[in-house]
Amino acid sequence: MPWRQWHKIQVRLRKGPLGPPTAEQPQVSKALSVAAKPNEDTQQRGQMKLFILPDGTVEGGWYGQFNISKEVDFQVMACQFKGLVDPEQVYSDEQGEDPSRLFFIAKGRFTILETNDDSGKVRKLSGNIYVRGWLGLDNLIEGEIILTADEKSLFLYTWMGKAEQGGFRLF
Repeated sequence: MPWRQWHKIQVRLRKGPLGPPTAEQPQVSKALSVAAKPNEDTQQRGQMKLFILPDGTVEGGWYGQFNISKEVDFQVMACQFKGLVDPEQVYSDEQGEDPSRLFFIAKGRFTILETNDDSGKVRKLSGNIYVRGWLGLDNLIEGEIILTADEKSLFLYTWMGKAEQGGFRLF
């Protein structure tokens, strides 16, 4: 779970900085930005902007309005996150390990208004957002957005994008 990954990194940070990417990982000498459209299954879930900075920090935001069913609409009212790259993490999947990818994770808070058109009720959802992903040597990024209010249940959205040099930071 991302909150466990986040906690482990925070414990390591108390001992000192995480260090730069290894020689085989992408070297971020200029700010990278990526715009992505997160998805749940095949349904688009707003838009996200993410920045990876040369000092190893990551920041961004997620916004949008989308239907999660015929009756229920989500409007992301506020969502920003900050984090860092962690060069010690090694990517692995069914094809094996790929030490050339650079891992990052960020945490923030979200506020979403959920509107039920049938009942007319609106409720505010809030909690933690975790954004994590892997930057490849080709500047392609695969990632996830994880929303949780209680670290027991979660919403999971996936996203992909190509990082470009430059771009305006959100904050």
